[in-house]
Amino acid sequence: MNHPSQARNNEILNQFKIEDALKITPRGYRFSLRFKRALWLASSKLCAYCGDEIENHKSMNVDHFIPKSKGGPEALNNYVCSCGYCNFSKQAVDMDEFRIRMSISKSPLKGIINSTQFKQLTEIGVELPFKIQKFHFEKVIEKGVVS
Repeated sequence: MNHPSQARNNEILNQFKIEDALKITPRGYRFSLRFKRALWLASSKLCAYCGDEIENHKSMNVDHFIPKSKGGPEALNNYVCSCGYCNFSKQAVDMDEFRIRMSISKSPLKGIINSTQFKQLTEIGVELPFKIQKFHFEKVIEKGVVS
């Protein structure tokens, strides 16, 4: 399986240690602005999932590619530049489920069917008017161009 860290300029992130990225607060932790800016730049200012441009590092979300609830580590290569919409939509689902959700949200069937219904319909051979899309990071990896 491809990993979003393969689609970014990791040289920008090599200067960081996990202690530099995370700042402990009374309510838990947050990502340092310095780290968020570096991750945003390393990702060409684009969401790893939808490819939309993110206005600035302060408005981007740091997503755990493998969710913490699924055993994902607090590790630099598990952090992904994400827009708010994708971060909220992904939550703690696996990538196949998230891919279906995102594809439905960009299709004519948005608001009409959900991912469970999609799976049931396709299992019985119903052809739907859209295809399951690849994530932005997968397209970048396929092209072999990381800026």
